[in-house]
Amino acid sequence: MDPLAQLNDISLGAPVGLWPLAWGWWALLALIVICLTTLLTLWRKRSRYHLVRRLAIVEINKIAASDLAVQAKLSEMNKVLKQCAKHYHTASNVNRLYGESWGAWLSSQIPAKFQPRFQQGFAPVALSLYGSQVDLGVNNNDLQQLENNFTDAALLWLSKVRFSKVAIDSPSPNLRGEHV
Repeated sequence: MDPLAQLNDISLGAPVGLWPLAWGWWALLALIVICLTTLLTLWRKRSRYHLVRRLAIVEINKIAASDLAVQAKLSEMNKVLKQCAKHYHTASNVNRLYGESWGAWLSSQIPAKFQPRFQQGFAPVALSLYGSQVDLGVNNNDLQQLENNFTDAALLWLSKVRFSKVAIDSPSPNLRGEHV
C-alpha cells in the first residue's frame, strides 16, 4: 500500500478579510488624521490672521461706492488703512506716522514691483488726508481720477502687503501704551 494515499488534502483555511486591520494600517490612519488636523488648524489660523485685511478691503469698496465727498472718502479710506496697519503692528508706532512718512512706510510694506503703482495713487493726496475739506487744487474730473487712483492704491496695498515683525523705526521697542 501507498503511504501517500493516506494523506488528506491540505486545508487552506478561511480567506483573510480586511477586518480587523493590522497595526500598520492603524498607524497610517492615525498619521493621516494628524496631518489633516494640523492642516485644518493652520488654515483656520491663517484665515483668522488675515480677517482684518479682508474686512478692510470690503470697507474700502463700501467707501468708494458711497455718496461721500471725495475728501471725506479719501480720509475714510486712510483711516481704514491705518486701522489695518495698527492691527498688525504696534499701534503707537503706526499712529505717529502721517503724510509722506505714512506713505513711505505703507510703500515699504509691499513688494518693490508694486511700490511705484502704490505711490502714484497715494502720494498726490498724502498731505491732504488729515485736514477737513482741504482743497486739492484740481478740477472735478481730476478729483475723480485722484479718488480712483487712491482707491486702487489702497486696495493694492491691502492685497499685496506682507506684514513683518520689524518695528517701525522706533527709538525704543516698548512704545506700546506710551503717549508720544
